[in-house]
Amino acid sequence: MAYASCRKICPATVEQLKRMQVVLDLRGETAHFVIVGYDPDNDDAAVWHQYRTERRLNRENGHFLSGSREATEQFASACGFEFWKYEEHVMRESRVVIFGSDGTQPAVLGPETLRWADAL
Repeated sequence: MAYASCRKICPATVEQLKRMQVVLDLRGETAHFVIVGYDPDNDDAAVWHQYRTERRLNRENGHFLSGSREATEQFASACGFEFWKYEEHVMRESRVVIFGSDGTQPAVLGPETLRWADAL
């Protein structure tokens, strides 16, 4: 999960995902990266499109999604993402959840996992 106006944690997380992509490419493996917006009031399809363009996230296996406030909160809870709004900022920890092709959740990576690409 991320939000487009984030200036610190989200960009760092996206950079980790890019490194994961490199590892997968070297192995000849494929994956889909799904970013779900924390801030559906501001992050619609047009904002995510701009975000992807500015950061050169052009691969077709990257998906940026937004939903209603209620759906966002339900999704975050189901995946173990805790967050809250403080003024215009979304407060949360950096976290990546990896799902297998069968839908199982083999790994949850957080700030304590320094080299996320090694978890693949």
